This record gives sequence, C-alpha cells and structure tokens, in this order.
Amino acid sequence: MCKSLSVSPTPAGLASWQPVKRKRLQPFCEAASCARITLLRAPAGYGKTTLLEEWKGRFLQSGGLVLSFALSRRDRDGGAFRQNLVVAARRAGWRGDRWPDVADTAFVCAFYDDLVRQADGPVFLMLDDAHHAPEPFLRDMAELAPDQVHLIVASRERLSLPLARLRTLEQLVELGPEDLRLDAEECGRLYRLAADGQLAGREWAQLVEKAEGWPVGLKVALRDLPSGKGSRLSGRHVDLAAYFEEEVLNRLSAQERRFLTTIAILPRLSGELCRYVSADEQAEQMLYKLHSDGVFLSAMDAEHRWMRLHGLLAEHLRSRIASLGQSEKVLHLRACDWFEARGMTQDAFDHAHAAGDMQRAGAILLAGYRDLFASWRYTQFLEMAERLPRAVVEQLPELAVAMAWPLSVRRQWAHAGALIEGARKSLAALAGKEGTASPGYRQLSFAIAHSEMVRTKYCGHNYMAERQCRELIDGYPDGDPFTLGVVYTSLMLVRCANYHLKGVEETNSQALEQYRVAGITGPNAFHVKTYAHYLGMVGRTDEALEVLSQALEEGIARGYGKRFGSLIAIPLAALRYRCGQVREADSLLSHYREEAEHSNLIDVSTQYWVTRASIAWHKGDRAHAHYILGKAWFCAEAQGSDRFKATIACERIRLLLASGQPDVAGQVGSDLGLPDDSKSLMPESDGAQVNGLRAMAWASLALAQGRLPDAIRVASAWSTFTMRAMAVADSIGWQLLLSRAQWLSGDHRAAQRSIRSTLADAAQAGLLQTVLDEGPIVGRLVAEECRRNRGEEGREQSFRAALMAEISRLMGDRLATDKQSEIPDGRICEALTRKELEILSMIGSGKRNVDVAGKVGISEGSVKWYLQRIYDKMGVRKRSIAVERARQLGWMH
Repeated sequence: MCKSLSVSPTPAGLASWQPVKRKRLQPFCEAASCARITLLRAPAGYGKTTLLEEWKGRFLQSGGLVLSFALSRRDRDGGAFRQNLVVAARRAGWRGDRWPDVADTAFVCAFYDDLVRQADGPVFLMLDDAHHAPEPFLRDMAELAPDQVHLIVASRERLSLPLARLRTLEQLVELGPEDLRLDAEECGRLYRLAADGQLAGREWAQLVEKAEGWPVGLKVALRDLPSGKGSRLSGRHVDLAAYFEEEVLNRLSAQERRFLTTIAILPRLSGELCRYVSADEQAEQMLYKLHSDGVFLSAMDAEHRWMRLHGLLAEHLRSRIASLGQSEKVLHLRACDWFEARGMTQDAFDHAHAAGDMQRAGAILLAGYRDLFASWRYTQFLEMAERLPRAVVEQLPELAVAMAWPLSVRRQWAHAGALIEGARKSLAALAGKEGTASPGYRQLSFAIAHSEMVRTKYCGHNYMAERQCRELIDGYPDGDPFTLGVVYTSLMLVRCANYHLKGVEETNSQALEQYRVAGITGPNAFHVKTYAHYLGMVGRTDEALEVLSQALEEGIARGYGKRFGSLIAIPLAALRYRCGQVREADSLLSHYREEAEHSNLIDVSTQYWVTRASIAWHKGDRAHAHYILGKAWFCAEAQGSDRFKATIACERIRLLLASGQPDVAGQVGSDLGLPDDSKSLMPESDGAQVNGLRAMAWASLALAQGRLPDAIRVASAWSTFTMRAMAVADSIGWQLLLSRAQWLSGDHRAAQRSIRSTLADAAQAGLLQTVLDEGPIVGRLVAEECRRNRGEEGREQSFRAALMAEISRLMGDRLATDKQSEIPDGRICEALTRKELEILSMIGSGKRNVDVAGKVGISEGSVKWYLQRIYDKMGVRKRSIAVERARQLGWMH
C-alpha cells in the first residue's frame, strides 16, 4: 500500500489543481523531524495528504528513510492492518523475516526492531487516514516507537493516543484545521496563480471568507471561474454537495445525519440548544461525538461550550431539511424561543427575523435593547433595528425613540429628530385613546423626554441638560428603571462638566440602584466611565483606576467586544499616562486604536488623541505628536464639538510653544476663536469645563507673548475656582501654569508656594506625569522644593522622590539645582538654539524687540517668547543680565 500521497481522494466532479506550497508550515515539518509523534487532525479536504507528500520529499532530501502508506476501512481489522503494514515495508525494500504472524504487541516491537536495525539514520513512519487503524495497534506504535523512529499520523477523527502525556514531555507536534486552512498570504498566492484578472480583489476576499480557507472549497471556486460562477460559492454547488455526501454524511448513521441537518440553521451550537431545537435527547452526546469524528465542527471557545458548523456544509445541510419533513421556519422559531428565554437578544432576534416573524423580532429588540445599551452595543442594536420593516418600527414608537438615542450619540440629528417626531404623533394618538395618565402614555412620554435630554447633552448644552435631567427625575419617578439610571448617570456627567461636583456620589448611588432594579448585572460602560471620570476629577485616582480595570476585565470575560472595551480602556490609558505608567497606557491605546479612532464619543476621542500625542512627545517623536494633534483637530472640526476642539487646541498650543513655534500656536488660538481679552473666559462669566479649556489656551498664549499679568490673573482665578469646586485634577493644571507665570514675572516666592500646594495635591492624586510634562521651569521649581522639603512621610514623600528621580533623568542636573551660577558655561551654550543665539546677539547690540522681529521674520510677541526661553536656560530674569553674562562668556563683543 506504499503510494504517492500528492492528491487527496475527491469525487470525480472536482478537477485536479496544483496546490500552493505551504511554506508557512515548514516550521512544523522541522519540528516533526525531531518529535516522537506528529498529529495532523482535520476534516476531509484540508490538504493533509498533500502536506504529507510534501514533507515526505523533505525527509528524503535530508537523508532519512521514509515508510508511508494510507489506510482504508479494510485496515480496521487487526490482521489486515498488520499484513498491509508488512507488505508496504517489503515493497519499500525492508526485510522483516522475524516478524511474528500474530497480531499482538510483539509484532510492533519486532517491526520497530527491524526498521531500526536496517536504517542508518532517522526513520519516518507516515500513516495517512490513521482513523482506520485498529486502536490497540496504533497505541502500541505510539508508545513503543524507539527514539530513531518518528511517527507522523494524519486523521479526520480523534485518535486513542496518549497525547496528554506526550504534550507534557514536549514530544508531540499537533496541526489542526486552524493550521491547515489556507491563510491570507497563501490565498493571495493562489489568487495570483489561478484567479488573477478573473476576479476583483474584493470578490476574491469574499470568496476566501466564504470558504473559510478550506482548500476544497477554493478548488471548486477556481474551477468555476471561467464560467463566471466562481464568485458565487455555495454549499449547494453540485460538486461540493457530492463531496459532502461521500466524504462526510455517508459515513454517519441515519440519526446523526438527521441531527446535523436539523441543527444546520444554527450559527452556533451548544448541547442544550441542539437538544431543544432537534428534540433529540441524545443531541449533546452526538454533538461532541461528531466533533471528535472530524465532521466540520469547530470549537468557538476553549471549554468547547459553543461550536459551529463550517458555513458551506451548513448550507448543504439546510437544502436537505425539507426532505426530512422539517420546516426551517419552525426550527428558527424553536431557536428563537431558546435564546429569548435566556435574554440573548441578538440570537433571538436573528432567528425570529430568519423565520419571517418581524413583529416578534421587533418585540424582542424592544425588550432587550437595555442590555445592549448597558454594554454599549449601540451599533449592534441599530443594525438589528434597520433590518426591521419601517411599518414595524412605526408600530413600536418606544423602539423608534430607542433608535434615536444612539443616533444622537453619533450626532445624526436629522434621523433622530424624524424618529422622535414620529413617536410624538404616536403619543398624541395614545393621549386621545388612553388619556395622559395611562401607564403607556407616561412610558412613551418619558422615553421621548429622555431622548431630548440626550440630544441636548451631546450638543454640548450642559446647563440645559442638567436642568432636563432633574425634570425627568422629578417628573417620572415611575419611569423605566434602566432609563432612569441613565438619567442619573447623565446628571453626573453634566455636573462634572459644569464643576457641580458636590452631591455626585449620592447621584452615583441612585443610578446604581436603578440599574439594579432594571436587572443590569454586567458592567455598564456609560456609567463606569462617567463615575471614573468624576473620581479622576476629584483626585481619587486609585479608585478610578480600580473601577476602570475591573470593568474592562469583566467586559472581556463576558465577551462584550472591543467597542465596549475601548470605552473603558481609553480613559484607563489616559489616567495611567497621567500617573506616569506610560508603557501600560501605550499598550492599551495600541490594542484599541481602531475602535478609538472611529469613536463617536467626544470624551473618548479627546482622551485618545491627547494621550497618544503625549506618549509620542514623551518618546521624543515631536513631529509625530504634532501630526497626531493635527489629525485630531480635523476630527474635532468634523464633529463640530466645542469641547473636542477646545481640548485639542489647548494641547496643540502647549506642545507648539514647547517646540518653539509661538506663531503657529497663536494661529491655533485664532482658529479656536479665542477673544482678545480674558473677560468672557473668567470663571465668573462661565464656569463650565469647556470655558476652562479655552481659558487655559488663552493664558498659555498670553504667557508666551509676555502678557504675564493677564496670564497670572486668569490662572489665579481658575485655580481658586477649581479648588473650591473640588476639581483637584484641573486645579493641579492651573496651579502649574500659575507657578510658571509667577516665576517668569520674577515672583519666585509665589511660584514656590504654588508648587508646594500643587505637589501636595498631585501626590495624593498620583499625577506624576502631569507635573513632569510642564517643562524645565516647573522642573526647576519642583527640584528646589523637593530638596528643601521631602514632604510628609508616606505617599507624598514617595511621590516627591519619584519626581526628583525623573527630573534628574530627563532634564539633567543643570535643571535640578537652584544654584544657577554653578551651571557649566559650556552646557548653557549647548542648550541655546541657533535662533536663540542670534536673537541674544541682536539684543546685545542694542536692537529693540520690534527691530529683532523684523530682522528675524517673526512677530514681536515671538521675540518675547524666545527671550523668556533664553532667560530660563541661562538662569537669569533680566535682559541686561543675560547680555552681560553672554559677553563675560565671550559669546558676543
């Protein structure tokens, strides 16, 4: 039975083809040449035989001796198997005169003894279709194989081998369907060899997805390309149908065939579900037996709780349902019942929709949308809702209002408005029919009012949204608990935006109670990130990190997906960065990058772009940091959100000033629409967070332009305001800006007082990187303060020590000393840029700022900004002292 193994047995209807070389699997071949046993296990048509033939050639080239043969059903008899093995060995030129004539363990020992005795090197024994081998013989061949013999086995079914022990001893190499299916690169080579020019790339990609990398499926598609049918691959194809019948179904019992056909309508399978749909009490046992037998069933999780049929086989089986006297509609409705009883909205909806029962599909979606919203599966909800006929949505006005909710989050105002308007008409009709005091009227009225609040909130009108939240709470105490919970959470969010932080903890408790009554058990993305935002604002950073980390971990465990994960991971990454955990923050951003860049939520988008730019800056890639913020500004303008634009503009201005581009920073301020004076930016005019961001941008520009009194006035007002509001994190930012302004104005004592207060707050909040990102002036002030005062024992002392270590590492000893006269002169010169030296030289020759500006080609404000940088690097505060010192050092005459 020794034979070439280059072609798998296939029905006559399938044309032969030239398979692609499996270079990706070469490491497995190399491992097989050393392992005791190599097992290739996959259903029919995955190229096991072809791969064995390819490996056989490699083993022969390496000088090994190869004995290979394929088994058939006749070999299930022990005597026949022994006889065929002897015949195959003798045809290969190996003599076995001492082999006994009995089928026992002595035969295997004698067989291996002769193989080793006649071979000078490694021996490769390759058994194809080994599921036909008698179990006792196969087990003996595995357990008794000498070190010189490498057993390579291909099978469709699970084999009775001591695999667990071999895995522990690292003597086993395994390849399954996930390894043997053609990957994207192999499919690409196949496309170039056989389909180039006959199919568009997108059509080929769809075909590969439909075939799931199954070689036989792609083989059929390629054969049909000339006829134009290749792009319409289906399990109902005549050749695939014949293949499935011959290679899969004909090998099963009648009960197993009926069972498989019945469950083919299910995209995913569990034992309990299959038993309910098929009405077969042996369903669970059959499901796992068929999986072991290699019947195109793959596990969807490590515990094998859920499985799935290959899509093409499922298509073929569905075409057989009617022949069994079954109805697809009835089977779908059974599946719908099972999923609905377990609160699995998506699956229940899909089966109701497949059964054509649109009214039931709509009712299922209406009943289950709250769980979808809690895990932030808005996209999933809208996709289902859009599959419903318009008439069904119109008959369910509460569902239409629920659709307006995520549409408002996406800022699709027109569509959301049309849905709410339709719901208003239904509300008016309901008033005439049942009266305004009826439960149905109040429920729909509450839903509409809530959607209007959501729209107000996402338009950025936070004061109005806060008022609407209170009206909803007072006016609808009997409202839907989940929606009431969302109202309380929304109230928390807008109160944070308005710096009304007192009482937020109580509001949090009220929200959680409503979610509990509503039966929401998993993490609620909107509430988690809102509460964590509040904790971060008031300086309870450790608690915020714990809340976010736990929610992310639980969401992953529950399978909520990366969209949910991004809503938690991005705020977590922003907070980790501010605490100095840069590597962890970078890892989170990288993992959720795609979801974050396409997020419709303003707070998630701003945190993502700002943190990503900050990390790039931290790594020294300043150009990329500016590019990231430029891209973010484009997104902010497209979104039309004032808060988004203010946040990005504030960060752009900070980094542009730090990189010596004050003119560009000024243009960003103009693009943001900053006023000439600060009156409208003061907290007494508008104490909202978005106005604070605009004020921060304005004060930073005023500082760079030399308008120090204005900058100090704005920073001092906002610092006091945020401290009184208990907004610790924002207060730290304002105090850092104030300390820089005070130092530049010459009020060193005031600057030290501000830094001392800032460090106390920052230590409690753990915001290490927030302090470090403020640059050399703050670095020097912090170093001076930390040398004088180590801080209170415990958290503050550790925080100050960590700051000092980072300042010494990042800024050098020159910036960590208060004795400026001791700075080495050479290092000062090296620190000054060419333009700074040029400006210093012109100032030394007596030119005024306006003259220098004309000469260099920059604004007069930019000249002032450069002079402040020069003073900072030289450790002086006056023009005359800087010029005199430069002359002493010989930099000018």
